Amino acid sequence: MIKTYKDLENSIPNFNRFHQSLLVAKEVVDTGELSEFYCRKLFRLKRVKPWNAAIDAIDPNGKKVEIKHRSMTGKTPAGMKVHLKKIDYLLYVELDKKLLPVKIFKINAKNITPLRNGRVSFRKAFQNGKAQIVFDGRM
Repeated sequence: MIKTYKDLENSIPNFNRFHQSLLVAKEVVDTGELSEFYCRKLFRLKRVKPWNAAIDAIDPNGKKVEIKHRSMTGKTPAGMKVHLKKIDYLLYVELDKKLLPVKIFKINAKNITPLRNGRVSFRKAFQNGKAQIVFDGRM
């Protein structure tokens, strides 16, 4: 089932106040941490403790999750670093200029193309329909 903007609002107490605070502090917000926060709230993920560079969270089924994001600037980011052998899947978050998720995709680790130096490409996963949309903020 695809999560929606209403699910996001319901998962964060005082959502409107939270979002207004984000906009006030927009220049200092860590969008990577924010993307992880959204995913934890929407999909009931547990943060990995102690911090782990390869795995961001564990889902309710014990699957290891990496969370990556990009801001909607129109530019495609260079290959991101991902430890494919350590995760089960990746959540790919697209943020708008208001720091809200537009879409979140789930991509199985086996559908991510390794490049060099630990970097990866998501292009084939998107082209081949292997990037499953799990959140649509326009709904």
